[in-house]
Amino acid sequence: MNLIAVQEALEPVVRMLAVEDYHLSVSGGDDAIQLEITAGGKACSYCLVSKPTLRSIALDHMTKAGLPNDLEIGIVYPDDDGVSSEHSKEGP
Repeated sequence: MNLIAVQEALEPVVRMLAVEDYHLSVSGGDDAIQLEITAGGKACSYCLVSKPTLRSIALDHMTKAGLPNDLEIGIVYPDDDGVSSEHSKEGP
């Protein structure tokens, strides 16, 4: 998987999260990616959407950018202590 293409596809999500002082980093390999959300000092503690909703938003942006929609996507939120508590492989 081209992580630069994923990052470019998710730029609108990055901007959306930044409004509430959250930051998104992307890592991964050929068939899986991990989205890690970190909180800045002014982050709204109740403003994050659920992980399934974030996954759906990310997949929508990635699909629109022509990226595969069958990737396994792990999501780490600030209160997860660095452990991806949800993985999902979404399909068409």
